Amino acid sequence: MKKLFLFIPIILFFTCEQPELENEEKTEYYNCVAYIDGSNITHECITISSTISIDWLYEREEDCLSACGNYDCISGDCVVEEGGQYAEQNDCVIACNDEGNNYGYNCLEGDCVFEENGQYETEEECVNACNYGYNCLEGDCIFEENGQYGSLQECLINCED
Repeated sequence: MKKLFLFIPIILFFTCEQPELENEEKTEYYNCVAYIDGSNITHECITISSTISIDWLYEREEDCLSACGNYDCISGDCVVEEGGQYAEQNDCVIACNDEGNNYGYNCLEGDCVFEENGQYETEEECVNACNYGYNCLEGDCIFEENGQYGSLQECLINCED
């Protein structure tokens, strides 16, 4: 049922009868759609043809698949593929790594960068250690770069004043 609700607006938008003008070339676009099947989220790229330019759609299927989060490990390489096992390219790189390289995140100039021999296993660990923390702004604790307090609890205690 949920699948149907996701597709109805798209179908209605693109199936409204409009007079076709002769000599107008149709362009194929791709759109990433996601639907829930039980506890699994499935991503697919669907094809849409249009005679008008649609900026928010993908012109290449590969771009759609990449943005849609579809990666598979094939022969030791992460490949963009519909229905791929990995939603994030970084997750695929880590799992697909058969050369024993250590991939992770490093903090470079205040930003977390995914690379070989990364110091932090997850992006979250890196963000927490990479010049981020909590600042007290107008009585609220805000998590941001160069935070004055290392933990939310420490910020809450000091922010009440």
